[in-house]
Amino acid sequence: MKYPAMPPNEITALGAAITRLLHAEPVWRGASEFHFRRLSQLMSDSSLIAFWIEGPDSRGPLGYGVTAFSPTDALEIVSRAGYRLPDDTSTLRIRADIKPADIEHRFVREHMGPIAVRGLWYPFTDVGVGA
Repeated sequence: MKYPAMPPNEITALGAAITRLLHAEPVWRGASEFHFRRLSQLMSDSSLIAFWIEGPDSRGPLGYGVTAFSPTDALEIVSRAGYRLPDDTSTLRIRADIKPADIEHRFVREHMGPIAVRGLWYPFTDVGVGA
């Protein structure tokens, strides 16, 4: 679909609103052209990576398990789930290509959600992103 040129902040706001309403993600194809992919299409993609994220605070949560397209995508998923991350993300320990056996916390392995779909699998509340 082609749309008249809009300022970037208006395009971003429009994309965010449609994402929330339709559970779809905008796929940009230039300054004023984009289409939407259903989030269900994004949940089981072969380019997904399982991440284990640990914070610098030993009194904080054990960590966050998230499957995403990139470290940035993983941090965004954790934030959207309502968890606060430090402003300085360089203080986080982010491990990629995690398998359940790689996680040293038995409690996490016993209480994690599915690792094969895009979304937060520890702490586990629901399957996928925006579920």
